[in-house]
Amino acid sequence: MIIVPVEKRIDWKRPPIVLLSIVVLNILIFAFYQSSDIEHVTEAVSLYESYELEELEINAFRSYMRKVDPSYEVDRSDMALVWRMASDQRFAQFLDEHQKRYIPLKKRSKWKRIRAQINDEVAKISSNAFGLDPNNITPLTLITHLFLHGGIDHLLGNMVFLLLTGFAVEAALGSKRFLAFYLISGIGSGLLFSGIETMSGSLSPGLIGASGAISGVMAMYVVLFGMRKIEFFYWLFVFTGYFRAAAIIMLPAYIVKELFMLLFSEGSNVAYMAHVGGFLTGAALVYVQRKLQSSVIDDEYLAEPETNVDPRLRSLQSIYNHLGQCEFKQAYALLKPLKQSDPNNPELNEIEFNIFSALTGPKIGDYLIQRIGKAGNSKRILIAQLRMWRRMKPEVKNTLSFEQKAYLLGKGLELGRPDLSEAIYAELESEAGRELEIATLARRIAIHFQKLGREEKTRHYDKQARGLMAAPGAPA
Repeated sequence: MIIVPVEKRIDWKRPPIVLLSIVVLNILIFAFYQSSDIEHVTEAVSLYESYELEELEINAFRSYMRKVDPSYEVDRSDMALVWRMASDQRFAQFLDEHQKRYIPLKKRSKWKRIRAQINDEVAKISSNAFGLDPNNITPLTLITHLFLHGGIDHLLGNMVFLLLTGFAVEAALGSKRFLAFYLISGIGSGLLFSGIETMSGSLSPGLIGASGAISGVMAMYVVLFGMRKIEFFYWLFVFTGYFRAAAIIMLPAYIVKELFMLLFSEGSNVAYMAHVGGFLTGAALVYVQRKLQSSVIDDEYLAEPETNVDPRLRSLQSIYNHLGQCEFKQAYALLKPLKQSDPNNPELNEIEFNIFSALTGPKIGDYLIQRIGKAGNSKRILIAQLRMWRRMKPEVKNTLSFEQKAYLLGKGLELGRPDLSEAIYAELESEAGRELEIATLARRIAIHFQKLGREEKTRHYDKQARGLMAAPGAPA
């Protein structure tokens, strides 16, 4: 479940310079510094495998893992085993301390030299070099871990949440104070996370990511608005919408949600306690600021009503509010004029599909068929159309044009459902007078299977394409 405050829109008369600088800096670090991680990973694994250290260290690894996780079973067929043995810095320390027990004397000198090279490569990986190690906290890593991310999804998710809330906090607090509070929230999140990990005896790989500091910014947002009723966006499974509530009540809700996820998301690598630490720190900073020097907070900006909101966004908000209360007819009445002005908008078509699913039930199939081949279908509509193909009666399939079937075939490949594309192709390959188009479709399927490394399928559809091109009557 996601709940984000969205009361304010960016006012470009007071551009969020610090916010945008933080976002750009995170992107640049990920693109130009963290991109080198793969080189260090590849070199470490290559060294480990080329010198066959797995055989030499496997018994030591079993002993090490018995202390770390007694339930862990070493699986020699696990493709990730070599990387885990090569990259686990605590295992490397265990080896160094117990080398006389596990490494034969005649091999020890060479092993030390190769192990030192591997350890050096592993230490250069960004999360090891500048991530926050709960057992080795430094002033530097308390800051640097906030600017590292585990992948493009991690980075983009964090930056979107920061942009949604950070500009209003920067406008209310001022740029310098916003930067200070952002960093302090990140430090608070790292300290709480590290404290909990250390007390629990966990051997956490460490902490990277801006989410602790961003949690602090979200807490600042709601504490700044206090008891004022503000607008929140929510996303719960397939349900989305807006609601208004007193800002401050969301702070305990945020914290309870994170604690719930911590308790019931077993095996998750999300640092929920870092989020809680960020929330608490951000809230405390703004609370103390109000008590000691409230004049520096721009309350006029916070109280200023939004007058420049796009009418279309207001209509969308009303639609989502009706959907959230299962008022589908009222939502559809508001949707129709938006659809007339922008019929190919995927978001509007997704909303329409949801409403039709609720209102018309079994007739939704007619709606899906009617939209085959049209522009603006959302991903969910396309998936529903493809799934419908399996249960579609022959007489219904016969009403579809060649172009509509070819459209579905292409979408099946794009959405990773080549099985459905093959089923549609089987319906098309007997179409007379369409050899060139069918050959083109066969070639598209062959290219898709080639990318997947499925050579047998690739050869089959290549052969189909060549046969169709050579058929009598095919264009020269």
